[in-house]
Amino acid sequence: KRAFVDFGKVRHCLVFSLDKRVHPFEEGEKISFAPFKADLGKIEEGRHILYVYVQNTVVNRYIGTKDMEKMFDIPQRIDSDRKMLMSGLFGEIQLFEEEDLVCQGQR
Repeated sequence: KRAFVDFGKVRHCLVFSLDKRVHPFEEGEKISFAPFKADLGKIEEGRHILYVYVQNTVVNRYIGTKDMEKMFDIPQRIDSDRKMLMSGLFGEIQLFEEEDLVCQGQR
């Protein structure tokens, strides 16, 4: 049977792989836009590891640290100006088999 994964709510993008630890910038499958769902293909019954790397937005790197401001010579701002953007993996990751999707009419 084919397996599918639904990562739910993600900000802003993610890289994943099944049963193989990967370097998130060089390998793995990248999902950059909603819906954050993927076809895992046919997998054998048994234990598997799903590796998920959620990538933050670069804006938070600049907003969030004074070190980055110094490194890139970014003018200092008032602290109340420093609002981080929502970033991360929110909610549950759900796995489905092909027959589950057919029953729900989502195929």
